[in-house]
Amino acid sequence: MSKFCTTCGKAFISGDKFCQQCGAAAVCETTASVTPEPLIQSTQSATAYYPFLRPQNPAKGRIFLLVMGILYVLAGASGIMVALWGLVGGGDITAIFTELFNDLSGLYYDLGINGGFWDSFIPTATTTMWTIYFGFAALVGGFDLFIGIMGITNREKLEKAKFLRTLAIISMVQIAISAVLVALAWGGWFGLAIGFGGMFAFIYPVLYLVGAQQNLKAHQEKQ
Repeated sequence: MSKFCTTCGKAFISGDKFCQQCGAAAVCETTASVTPEPLIQSTQSATAYYPFLRPQNPAKGRIFLLVMGILYVLAGASGIMVALWGLVGGGDITAIFTELFNDLSGLYYDLGINGGFWDSFIPTATTTMWTIYFGFAALVGGFDLFIGIMGITNREKLEKAKFLRTLAIISMVQIAISAVLVALAWGGWFGLAIGFGGMFAFIYPVLYLVGAQQNLKAHQEKQ
């Protein structure tokens, strides 16, 4: 270990009693080998100080799948309840709405207003047609519950992205079939309007598909 002058810091030569530079008495200090402590102890502590160092979740579509999964579950549950009402407790839907709109039409005539307008709202389907429609609606509700639960539970599993994408495509097909069935059940321009309005439900599988596609892309990049 070297010895240094405490006044000016010049190194002493062995045997020196006075500093050759400043003349100070040789009161010596020695340097020790010191191992500096690391500024950051580990990767774990580094990420605590610098969040941007933390590994990012690769499942970029997880938010889409979570939100749409929840909406699918809600839609599925409500769809099943409506379908059960139509199959079990609703009776003949055509008869129910015929009575309703006839009453409205009669009310309009009583008020001196042409009530024939309500006749176009009366569905034309038979009880069998409604049974088919509500039976299909029950299946759709069950599928919506399934696709919602799958989206929520698999939103961060990149290897499930293809499966979720397939579910979204199937959902698009069943929405199109539902729109056609409801248009046929009601008949007339009002049935077409309802069927066309039902097509707006495509927003569900489309956004679900976006999430699945983002996860699929991340999975392919990871491989």
